[in-house]
Order: sequence, then structure tokens, then C-alpha cells
Amino acid sequence: MKRRIMKTGGKWLACALSVLLAWGAMGCGNTNEGSGKSPAASAKADSSTDTSSSDEGGSKEAARTLSIAIPQNANVEDYETNGLTQWLEEEMDVDIEFVLLPATAEDANTKVSLWVSSNAELPDVLCMSLSDTVAQDYASKGIFADLTDYYADPEIAVNISSSRFDEERDTIMNSIRFADGKYYSLFAYNPFPWNEASYRAWVNQEWLDNLGMEAPKTTEEFREMLEAFKNSDPNGNGKPDEIPMMSAKAGYGIDPTTFLMNAFIQTTPGADYMVVENGKLSPAFTTDQWKAGLSYIHDLVQDGLLSPLSFTQDSTQLKTQLTAGEAVVGVTCAGSTSMFGSDPEVAGRMALLEPLSGPEGVCGVSYSPSTAGCIWYITKDCEDPELAFRVGDWFFGEEQSWTARYGQKDVHWTDDPEITKDYLPMFEQYSPAKYVGTIYGSTDIWGQPQNEHWQGSHPYSTPLSEALYQSFAYKDDPDLDSKTNYNTTHLDIYYNKIPDEYVTKFLHTDEELDQLTDYSDMIEYVTSSMAEFITGNRSLDEWDNYLQTLDEMGLNEYVALRQSGFDRANAE
Repeated sequence: MKRRIMKTGGKWLACALSVLLAWGAMGCGNTNEGSGKSPAASAKADSSTDTSSSDEGGSKEAARTLSIAIPQNANVEDYETNGLTQWLEEEMDVDIEFVLLPATAEDANTKVSLWVSSNAELPDVLCMSLSDTVAQDYASKGIFADLTDYYADPEIAVNISSSRFDEERDTIMNSIRFADGKYYSLFAYNPFPWNEASYRAWVNQEWLDNLGMEAPKTTEEFREMLEAFKNSDPNGNGKPDEIPMMSAKAGYGIDPTTFLMNAFIQTTPGADYMVVENGKLSPAFTTDQWKAGLSYIHDLVQDGLLSPLSFTQDSTQLKTQLTAGEAVVGVTCAGSTSMFGSDPEVAGRMALLEPLSGPEGVCGVSYSPSTAGCIWYITKDCEDPELAFRVGDWFFGEEQSWTARYGQKDVHWTDDPEITKDYLPMFEQYSPAKYVGTIYGSTDIWGQPQNEHWQGSHPYSTPLSEALYQSFAYKDDPDLDSKTNYNTTHLDIYYNKIPDEYVTKFLHTDEELDQLTDYSDMIEYVTSSMAEFITGNRSLDEWDNYLQTLDEMGLNEYVALRQSGFDRANAE
């Protein structure tokens, strides 16, 4: 990949100072008080007066300027000098002016909301995620440019129109379509089976081996295993210090109730716990099966088999328990092996546990299908929206997409067949490996301070047709035996349990979104009641009162609104 020489000199010092001054004003709740201009207006004014000179002394046309508002990221050292920025500017003949937003989503959204409400001139692009409600509101108010015609023109949407997306184009476009049928953003789309059924359970295989037990397949066998973990000293230290099962209240795939409840009824938090049958939605949380699941988990807690800390502690506290010294936790839930820390011994003793079958034979997983998310909104104040779209489209080139995730080609990642032939495929049915995400001996820079990419905070995609052909490990890695390819196991025992029907997304009109605010406490009430029933703070004898409260909160109206959003999202 070509790299552009780092920009220096008076012009770029002025631009850097302009951005810093704009950010300082933003932090004070003002927008360039001295000039009376917004940060975007100031950036545009500064760039419009720029001139460049050729080596012969003659003038030449300055590169086009595009202002991009983007949240700060501690793992991106400098957006201006970033390798991806330099490459983008060179290839697209554009100068990027960054307007840095606060790092947290809440604060960044607040800043943008203040711009909009004060009618300040906006940057050309908002490169950030917005909630469906906010994005729909801004689009209906004309804050965002309509990109529908650009998407339809393969000479403008060059990379998006390429064959890379042929198999998944419908999924992508349905995901980012707004309620009026138009498109107002470019997207990020990175599908992978591992991420679509993330509520996984892990068992200490060493404990099973020490007790001569097989991994459980039913809820009854699961309980028997936990009882053995509690009473039979599986860690062999002669102390009753074992915690049969422990998890945490929040984190990636970490909630224990979701894994366990799927043995009783389809349970998907991301779909507001809605079950789909023949295209019709119904709430799982009012059924007898839901009540039976709560009763089962309640008994685990009451009998000292599931730690009540699982409903109060966070993922950091859980990780401390899992990684500190001698193993004391038998089963936990986690969407990522990162929960086991960097010690391969800890991860090595944990085995992926199959989804359990319940007393009625139900055996399911919480399924969240890969969808595209909107992330590149071109604003009404952009003077050249076609340029802004073309710049966003640039990120969808194959090399750009892999660079956006892993770093420099042939330094951090590669698709060179002479190198990939020495790597094991992630999935046997998708071999040989065509991509090596992290070349053996290099460093995985994702989640680390670096200056090679924007940490994925922009449009990009590695379609499934590429992602499935990633490598797992270097064949000659001396530590290969200590590494487990959980992706294959997950595909075999989790992915084949996904429901036949499921919620992909809800697509609501402005009116529906406004109505939904009247029911904003509905799901919070469901989840808090779930924890109360499980921990014994509320008796299941109060089940009828719980149902009555849901009715009084407007459950039927809520489900009807969600049904409308579901139908619209799935309309051809």
C-alpha cells in the first residue's frame, strides 16, 4: 500500500490550529465566539483561502476539502497524520479537515444536537453512529442529504457496486433503508457467525475431567454438574471454595439468563425479547415457558449453584474472578475469550458448552443477525455531497477494508498466497485460507494506540465471502497446540440452533418513534423483574401482578407498534 509523505508546512499548521481552536470552543459550549462562525464554517473559510504553489512558482489547483466530524478515540493517535488518512487523501485528491467530537457516544450526540438545534453550519460529514430515533428525526428535518441516487449510480458508488457485495447487497440495503424508503448514510457491515450468537457458556473442562463427567446437554444434567462442582472439590485443593457458576450483569454475551432461558423459550434481548412465528410478534416474557425458565434459574441461585453476584457485578469484576490465581469458577458466560485474559492456561481450561435442551425439548440460541449500521451522514451544509459520497465509497475497496481492521498490508495482514498457504483456515469448509488478519510475528493493533487506521470508525466492510476465508493460526507456531479454534465449534453447536424466524431490525416512522417513547420503561421493567424473580427479591407467586402491570403499561399497544416496524423492515 502506498503511503503519502506526511503533510508539513504553514498550510497544515494553520489547519491543525484551526481544528484545535474549534475543538476548544466546542468544549466551552461556544462556536468560535470571535468570528461568530461554527467550527465547520471556520474550517471551510480557512480552506477556501488556501493556495498551493508548484515547484516552478506557478499556482496549481488546491485539493478539494472535506470536513468530517468524528468522535475522538484513544486508540487513534492522530487522525491528521494517520496512515489511512494519508492514503485516502492521496487516492481521492482531497484534504480532510477533522472536527473532533467527544469520545463518548452520549457526549458526541449531545454536541451534534446542539449544532442542529442552534442551526449552526454543520461539517460536511458526520462520521458516527446515531440511534434510529435520532437519525430518523434528522433525516425528516432535512439535516442529511438524500443519497439514494448516488447508491443507484455505479459510476459514483464504485466500490459499493462491485461484485464484493453481490451476495449480501440486499441485506445491506434493507438494513440501512429509512422509513421513507430512502438512504441517508453509508454503512459499516462486518458479518461473522461468531458475533451472531454471542450468548455463550463456557465450562471448566479440567473440572469435568477431574470428576469423570461429560459436558451436560440438558438443563437437568447441567444442574447435576453444578451440584458436583459445589460438593466434590473439582479443583482438588481440599477447600469448599468452588463457585459452580458465575457471570455478570452486563457485557458482550455475558448475561447468564439469556443462555439459560433459551432452553425454555426463544430469548433475544436485542429484539426486545420478541418471538416471531409466521411473521407475527409476541412477547416471550408473558409466557408460561418464561415463568418456568425463571423458576429454574431461581432454584440455581437459591441452592448456591449460580452466584447472585452475576446480577450485580460488572464484566471487569467477573474477569478478575476468572483470571486471579487458582480456578474457582466452574461455568461462566461470555461472548469473547478475552474474558479469560491473556494467560493461555486460563483460556485453555475453558471449553465451549453446548446450548442446553429444556424440559420441553426447547434448545435455542439468542440470535442477532449481522446487519449494516449507518455511520457516514452527509449533511445539508456539504457543498459537494457527491464528493463526500465518493470519499465514503472509497473505504469499501477490498484492501481498504482489511487495512481498516488490521493495519498495513503485508505488514500486519496479507492476502499473498505464498504467505497464506502456511496458515490454517478458520473453517475447514472454507479453505485454503485467503486472508491472514495478523501475520505471525506482527502485532494485532486493534484496540491498541496506533496510527495506521481509524479503529473502524468509518464506512467499511469485509463481506462474509471474505471473512469466512480468514486464517486461524500459523502452521509452524510453536504454541499452536495451546490455541483452540472456537469458531468451528461455535459453528457446529451454536449456529445450527438459530431460529427459523427472527427479528433483523425494526423500521419505524417518526410518528411511531414518538409513540414508542410512551413505552420506554417497558423492557426495563421486564429485565428488572427478571432479576427480582431469579434472586428471590420478588416471589413468582406475584406472576399475575407482573402480567397485570405489563397490561397497564400498554403491552398490547407496544407489541402492535413493534409489529409495524418489523413488517416495514421486512417489506420487499
